[in-house]
Amino acid sequence: MPAPLRLLPISMTALQLGRIGNALSGIVLVAIFVGSFIVEPQLIARLTAKYGPTFNVRAALVFVRGVVLLGTPAVLAVERLLTSLREVLASVAIGDPFAAANVARFRAIGWMLLVLQLVDLALGGATWLARSTGFEMLDWQPSFTGWFAVLVAFVLVRVFAAGTVLRDDLAGTV
Repeated sequence: MPAPLRLLPISMTALQLGRIGNALSGIVLVAIFVGSFIVEPQLIARLTAKYGPTFNVRAALVFVRGVVLLGTPAVLAVERLLTSLREVLASVAIGDPFAAANVARFRAIGWMLLVLQLVDLALGGATWLARSTGFEMLDWQPSFTGWFAVLVAFVLVRVFAAGTVLRDDLAGTV
């Protein structure tokens, strides 16, 4: 088996582990969101103790819930991305990477990467908003590599579209 094909089982396993980790992340986000309502009095007490009685802790709690909800499109996008990538790898395994379906799969991957970058920008905005009110939040930096990945995915769409046409032309000449 050629070296690139030997990596396929490892890649498929990594993708499956990624899907499991992503599903677990989704479960954790739901648990945090639901749990924030269950332990709301305790959270309000802790936030009040930390930030003082003049700080709008109810608004902070709504803000935190909103940030948790921002994870939902990310989890969905990662699932779609990993599923599409798994299907591309499956087509490589059977020796047909330049299939028309892979053009659509790479397009979906590009759009899902764009969704992830937009969620990241929203988190950056949330970080700025939180810090401007004195609410502590994890640090954030823009991901230039992520934006580059979006570009690469859409370039691959064009490459695979051209490869599919060439493959179809070659099949028609034989």
